[in-house]
Amino acid sequence: MQKWLAVLFIDPDGVLSSVLFKTESLDQFEELRRTYRLKGESLLGKTIRAHMCKRASMANGHSYFAVEFEVTSQGQYAEAIAQFRQLHYNPDFIRLIEAKPDKSNGNGSSNGNSK
Repeated sequence: MQKWLAVLFIDPDGVLSSVLFKTESLDQFEELRRTYRLKGESLLGKTIRAHMCKRASMANGHSYFAVEFEVTSQGQYAEAIAQFRQLHYNPDFIRLIEAKPDKSNGNGSSNGNSK
């Protein structure tokens, strides 16, 4: 099963946007998060820059891109984000991308008969 990282962000026009990352990019973000947790800090509200870096695969000789993340400022919206999460967040806020819900029984649970 492939793990994905869904990042929600506010773009420069003030639009709530999202992007999905996997494999090495996900690992890069997790390392940034871990580094800040070890310092007793959260990434919540910080301004994080993501940039694409070209990589060469040793296994097959093809190139690919991975995203590297860095904190560029402490940000100014940590309190607003925390308040939004407290008021609006629930586990269904972002649809799980691991599997499509089974629409046959109406509750999203698979009954084992879906194709």
